[in-house]
Amino acid sequence: MLDTGALKDGYFCDFDRNFAIGPATETARRAHAALWQATGETLTALRPGLRARDVHALLCDGLQKRGMVPSGGRLGHGLGATLTD
Repeated sequence: MLDTGALKDGYFCDFDRNFAIGPATETARRAHAALWQATGETLTALRPGLRARDVHALLCDGLQKRGMVPSGGRLGHGLGATLTD
C-alpha cells in the first residue's frame, strides 16, 4: 500500500493505492470490483440536496448488493477540512 497526502491552502488531500505482489487473489479482485462499481453507481446518483448520510447509504447499499460487508465506519473522505475528514 502506498499512502501519501498533501496540504494546499488549508485543505488536505489523502491519496493511497494498493498493490498485489504477484497475482491478486480472487477475493481481492471481487472486493476491488465491488468497490469500483458501487462508487460509480453512487457518483451517478449524486444530486443537490443529498446529505452525507444519504451518500454513505448509497455506497453501503451498492457494496451489499455485490455481496460485500461495509465496515470501518467510514467510506473515503469528506471535504478535506481535516486530514481524515
